[in-house]
Amino acid sequence: MPAPAVDAELVCPMRTCTGENRELSWRLIRLPRTTPADVILFAFGEDLTEERAKTKRAVDAEKVATVAALGTSLAHAIRNPLNGALLHVVVLERSLERRGINGECKEALDVIEKEVQRLSTLVTEFLEFAQPMPPVLAPVSARALASHVARLVGPRFERSSVVLDLEVDDIVLPTDSVKLERAVEQLLVNAVEASSKGGHVILRVSERDHEILFQVEDHGAGFADPAIAIFDPFVSTKANGTGLGLAIVQRIVADLGGSIAFHTRPGTTLFSVTLPATSPQHLPRGQNDRNTEIESTRPRRR
Repeated sequence: MPAPAVDAELVCPMRTCTGENRELSWRLIRLPRTTPADVILFAFGEDLTEERAKTKRAVDAEKVATVAALGTSLAHAIRNPLNGALLHVVVLERSLERRGINGECKEALDVIEKEVQRLSTLVTEFLEFAQPMPPVLAPVSARALASHVARLVGPRFERSSVVLDLEVDDIVLPTDSVKLERAVEQLLVNAVEASSKGGHVILRVSERDHEILFQVEDHGAGFADPAIAIFDPFVSTKANGTGLGLAIVQRIVADLGGSIAFHTRPGTTLFSVTLPATSPQHLPRGQNDRNTEIESTRPRRR
């Protein structure tokens, strides 16, 4: 009997009954015809979805690693000259003030200082994104952490005339307090910048289903596009944003074994960070406890 022949190989998309998109490879094999009643064609299908996705993730990861390595070298080379330039701008400004600087020169120096600071912030955030330090877990009081972050962002809220409300349960969780504070602070800064004068921002911390939930809610305009890839690097809705703040937050949350999501509509934006209530197996444990004290008073509302 002659060997079967492969007539065609096709790759085509398919939607399942649950609405999921899959990618299938079909091999059509023709058997030699012996009698009119014989089956002459077989179709063999193979689901390539996971394999293609795995390959794409590997390629994307390699691209990101290459760009990060190049960018990190460039950022290190830029940071020191920027810091030097900023220092000399401050020295020049003070010197001119002693000599009676005029308004036009003062305005020009202010612009230079702000732009150098903006570039310095971009470089610093890029290095933080490209070279994250591994987290070290220790028991942390959610209430103590929230109160500390509230004090850090307090002046910014006062300048914007925005009220920060804390609704924090008395919880101890295993986490890296420095990294988690950085993430919560960034979410609160974004929230106050999105808020109008007299508005409220709420920081909630609660426990549910063996997970710890951190939520930051503001009542600003929300995102025009609810599907925006806001966690991607260099994606920003701010005119002068670096586009790295939320990318760093997502990296921190992932490093801590958690996940982050957001929901937005006109008048409300809610960021939700979910962290494990017990130590993830893959994360190192700290040698010393940090911020383990528990506040006995009710959460303060500001």
